[in-house]
Amino acid sequence: MPNPLQRLHELGQSFWYDNIRREMLLDGGLARMVREDGLRGLTSNPTIFAKALAQGTAYDADTRRLWTRPAEEIFLELMIADIQGACDVLRPVYDASGGADGFCSIEVFPDLARDASGTMAQARMLWQRVNRPNVMVKIPSTPECIPAIAACLSEGININITLMFGFRSYQAVVEAYLGALEKRLAAKQPIGKLASVASLFVSRVDTKVDARLAAHPELQGKAGIANSRRMYQYFEQTFAGPRWEKLKAAGAHPQRLLWASTSTKNPKYPDTLYADALIGAHTVDTMPDATVEAFRDHGQPADRLREAMANYGREVEAVLDGLAQAGIDMEQVALELQNEGVDSFEKSFLELIAGLKVKVAALSQTIAAPAAGRAQATAAWTQLDGAQAAAKVWKKDAAFWSADAGVRAKIANRLGWLALPQAMQAKVAEVQAFAAECRKAGYRDAVLLGMGGSSLAPEVYREVFGTAKDGLRVHVLDTTNPDQIAAVEA
Repeated sequence: MPNPLQRLHELGQSFWYDNIRREMLLDGGLARMVREDGLRGLTSNPTIFAKALAQGTAYDADTRRLWTRPAEEIFLELMIADIQGACDVLRPVYDASGGADGFCSIEVFPDLARDASGTMAQARMLWQRVNRPNVMVKIPSTPECIPAIAACLSEGININITLMFGFRSYQAVVEAYLGALEKRLAAKQPIGKLASVASLFVSRVDTKVDARLAAHPELQGKAGIANSRRMYQYFEQTFAGPRWEKLKAAGAHPQRLLWASTSTKNPKYPDTLYADALIGAHTVDTMPDATVEAFRDHGQPADRLREAMANYGREVEAVLDGLAQAGIDMEQVALELQNEGVDSFEKSFLELIAGLKVKVAALSQTIAAPAAGRAQATAAWTQLDGAQAAAKVWKKDAAFWSADAGVRAKIANRLGWLALPQAMQAKVAEVQAFAAECRKAGYRDAVLLGMGGSSLAPEVYREVFGTAKDGLRVHVLDTTNPDQIAAVEA
């Protein structure tokens, strides 16, 4: 069965991934998405990094190395390293598309959302330190930051404009891009490699508006899509005509609309509602994990934006008119959502830095262990080495642990795992056949339930080897925590 995610590129839309984790760079997970799902880009934000840093130990080694620095500097180092790695994975996409796709986004600190000069300074710093042609710096579309967006674009910095909800914001964002291109062209600076996307948040509009439409249920779940399609009509009108044709002739790429927040927040709505409705040429959809999984499984790729433009009066104007008649001021809604988004991202950022400080404090106790502790560890290692501990373990010499015959018998029995690689060679075909049978039956995931030692080895194998082509994705649940169980079920 064809992968619906791969069909998006054929319809002119780029599938980007709204997530990043160090593990995906280490185990090849991001590269597999490029290869198997047609992934063409990646976005990140402070909330995403906060979740990544809070899970597992992938960042511990770098955190130990940097532990004497302020938490904000440690975060910058970790974030930049991840984005550099993601840019390198997606570089072949960037090269093959002639610089039109294959981008990874890194965001300026959220506490700069009302500070144009601070935003410009940090955007320049991130651009220089990541030092990849396929990086985009994310800047919010707040009124204060529109000048920063225009200035950075004029300097040749790729910009992803984020936290955009309303039509007026979008008009200002488009003008900033076109003005920057014209400024560079007039100064005889190249414009063929400058790239930008305008990120419109979709589902949050419905979350805000639906609560005000109790008397108009026929309009619920429609505001986000109609708002987005209105922007797309403006995109088609603006990136056409003499002004744009002059820039296009000089090599300019259009500033694509990027659909953000395309996960379905209301469980009553189909889980691919927004992803299905906003497919069209010169657009990007950045999807979180749940939406990726859902669209891969049952997405319905079709050029729905072309259909909507052909029936604009019925599919867009009728909804927007109905919302206005119901007392919904979409520009006021957009302003409220942008302010809430700024506050939410800043809160996530502050929580991230606070959590990182706690982690650094815990790690520093290990790093700065007393000399006596290190001496004891060295003495113990020397003693084990002198007793030929490793050799005795491989010989299954249970006497190394106990002189009691009964205890030695139990220990020897439990050392059978030493020969497991050889013993399992004969089982490889059987295991592969079982996995193929599961895939044929429609299964994509396998969950191992175990506590302690029974789950450690499978978890290590999963992290080291990843998922084989046509294999099952393995999830290890060494827990009874309901939240972790629910996360696997999702």
